[in-house]
Amino acid sequence: MDAGGAFGIDIGSKYTVIASVKGGGIEIVHNESAGRETPSVVSFGENERLVGDSAVAQMGRNHKNTLPFFQRFLGLNADCAE
Repeated sequence: MDAGGAFGIDIGSKYTVIASVKGGGIEIVHNESAGRETPSVVSFGENERLVGDSAVAQMGRNHKNTLPFFQRFLGLNADCAE
């Protein structure tokens, strides 16, 4: 993507989609699995942060540190009693 290009992020309940302006049109950015949609899931490990498909794969083993529907937590303080 050019340094002056624009992009948009749609954070949905289940999936996140990223698009960029390219060649006079809009192009959907593909994730590491070559998909157009990335699951809206974040997983935190001791030494890593996983997003999307990788986080979904960790969900069963690391359910206490995995956030599905993470957009609900955007903008909240760490001490918020959600």
